[in-house]
Amino acid sequence: KIYIRTHYHDYDWNIEKYLKNNCNNLEFDEKKISFIKSLKKYRLIISTSNTTTFLELLKLNIPSIVIFDTHYWELNKDAAKYFNKLKKVGIFYEDNKDASNFITNNWNNLDSWWNNKKLQNVKDEFCNYYSGSDDLLNKNLKLLINQIKK
Repeated sequence: KIYIRTHYHDYDWNIEKYLKNNCNNLEFDEKKISFIKSLKKYRLIISTSNTTTFLELLKLNIPSIVIFDTHYWELNKDAAKYFNKLKKVGIFYEDNKDASNFITNNWNNLDSWWNNKKLQNVKDEFCNYYSGSDDLLNKNLKLLINQIKK
């Protein structure tokens, strides 16, 4: 089954209604539990934009892919370098059909794909560049708190 969790604010786009009327075999996450807790229910999370959600998924080490067209979500030179690495390990797709083929061909092996050492290294490198390490965050938070105390 495919579960959809739409953004909490629909912006009057009526996405859920549109999908229910035009797509078969979809279920909708009712958002009764937090996004983070809901992740445990699914084998693979698919993001469709280069946003915080995707970064959170990677940082939490949740099996996930992201699909977006770089003609609409332009990447700067640095970002393109990192996203090319994600593409090589099967995390980033610019084409829905390529992503669909990957999922179909790897559905029974998602755990081994996700836990592959090369994928994990690329993912960690991406996360360290875009979200920093937990140690760095803790250090910076401590510095900020000490500055506020003064």
